[in-house]
Amino acid sequence: MSEAHQRPGRLKYTRQMDGDTWYLVSLRWISHWRRLCAPNQYKGDDSALGPVDNSNLVDERGALLPALAEGVKYEIVCKEAWDHFVEWSVWSFPVQCGCPLTFSNRYGPPIHPLPRKVISEGHYALKRVEVYPYKLSIFRMSKMTPVSSNGTTPVIELSKTAKVRDLLDQVVQLSTLDHADLRYWLVDGSKFDDAPLTGTFYPADRIQEDGAQPFPAAEDDRKKRLDEALIENGDAIVYEYRAGGTWTVDMASINIHKMTRPRSDAIRAMYQSPKNNAIKPTAATGATGFTPTPTTTQSIALTAFQGPLNSSYSINGRVSSYTSPTRSPGTVGLNNL
Repeated sequence: MSEAHQRPGRLKYTRQMDGDTWYLVSLRWISHWRRLCAPNQYKGDDSALGPVDNSNLVDERGALLPALAEGVKYEIVCKEAWDHFVEWSVWSFPVQCGCPLTFSNRYGPPIHPLPRKVISEGHYALKRVEVYPYKLSIFRMSKMTPVSSNGTTPVIELSKTAKVRDLLDQVVQLSTLDHADLRYWLVDGSKFDDAPLTGTFYPADRIQEDGAQPFPAAEDDRKKRLDEALIENGDAIVYEYRAGGTWTVDMASINIHKMTRPRSDAIRAMYQSPKNNAIKPTAATGATGFTPTPTTTQSIALTAFQGPLNSSYSINGRVSSYTSPTRSPGTVGLNNL
């Protein structure tokens, strides 16, 4: 059991690289696993542990519950550590043909695995695991709201680092219409807080009230990341179909005002300006110094996992998705091992 306990601990300083896959693990399960595997501790009944189980992190559809905090509800481990947990729960033995014959010697395969990608953000390319990718509602523009709008609203899940063109490609596939006869509108997701909209259609008479914007604003914006294009999680994309050469919405008949998004504007300015001292590398410690500006309404916090100073790259700190109080190293994540 000592090797089972020590191996993940040796992986706690694994460097995060763009596109790498890391995994969320329920703190409830991993705490039980530590008690079972740690040397010189009372083991208890290992039959109660079971496979890697993230059931307490997801809803009935298997989607990650909102607003979960790292170090409180889950920990994030690299793929090698995740594979170790899985191998410990399910042993694989090779057979003569070279194909692995896998069977449950202990508990079985993981329940609700939650893989997540590493992304870069800002001028200094801060690395973090994107725990909550964007979820964007998709509607079809309509002059009226037909009965069929009682259907389920389609939702596209994408990383904030995905390109606008990738999003629109998925919208086209979902619509099953010719892309040459489609144009798009962006609706601030907060507009649905006071005036919820369900189903598959978006009534055109809401455009003015919601402040919907033609999207993308310029053709070059298709090359931008979603966050650079000021899209936020929970927003809606409305596609409009040109039937018989006529669009549903007469652009000349409506006044379009520029969408104001204080949170996105502040964050984008903070990340894009190398002269801004809000985020800068701290060479003396190997961590990333971060002091949010007073006007920024979205905050970022460092995890407790910070590797030693490495001259091959200037930023070693891992960026978490949530604000958390300052913690001493060793109190969160695999540093407990």
